[in-house]
Amino acid sequence: MYQLATATLIIFSMAVLNSILQKVIVNVRKAKRLVAEINRWEKMRREAIQRKNKKLFQRVERERKRIDKMKFEVDKERLKTYFVSFGLWILGMKLAEILLPSGFRIYVPPLNIETGFIGWYIMVSLWLFPLLIRVIAQEVYEVIYYARK
Repeated sequence: MYQLATATLIIFSMAVLNSILQKVIVNVRKAKRLVAEINRWEKMRREAIQRKNKKLFQRVERERKRIDKMKFEVDKERLKTYFVSFGLWILGMKLAEILLPSGFRIYVPPLNIETGFIGWYIMVSLWLFPLLIRVIAQEVYEVIYYARK
């Protein structure tokens, strides 16, 4: 039981740290400004295509390089979240290796399976990470992941 609590605590700590670090690392104000400009440009482009207005389309297309740079900046902000998650995953695996004995197994009655730390990590993190990201870092989540729809 101690090992199960330790494993769950490691995963919970990783999820909380992930959410907090995403909120701290991502420049939300910059990302919002960029996403708003990208969306404005894409709307103008769609209108030019729908109206079949060549002059408007050419004027809009002149801004493509600038918009592509903005999209790249938004993608860089998104990439920061991936690096944070990956770094915390490595840290969590090392922590589990130190705190949990080798051959650590957990029996999961509803699934009728026995799993190790990685299996337990997957089961717990599937519901815990999205929940905590939405609670702690909702603004980051909305700007970065729902930016271009």
